[in-house]
Amino acid sequence: DEFGLELTMLSHGVSILYSFFQNKKKTKARMPMSMRQLVTEVTGKEVPPEQKYLIFEVMCSTGEFQNGYRHLLNDPRKR
Repeated sequence: DEFGLELTMLSHGVSILYSFFQNKKKTKARMPMSMRQLVTEVTGKEVPPEQKYLIFEVMCSTGEFQNGYRHLLNDPRKR
């Protein structure tokens, strides 16, 4: 809400964790999950307990731009 962005896709490696076109029932079931649980659910592989970090790729959109990167990079508060 702060940047006026809408999440369109979230992935971890080659696994798509969320996309705007996925089944709404699947989205609703995944929303309460932690990111660690979500990765395990989608990839079918447990995240090792000693692993501190997960890497996610995020795609966002706004009404003005194709994706949110330009909006975030041009944010005057970041200068």
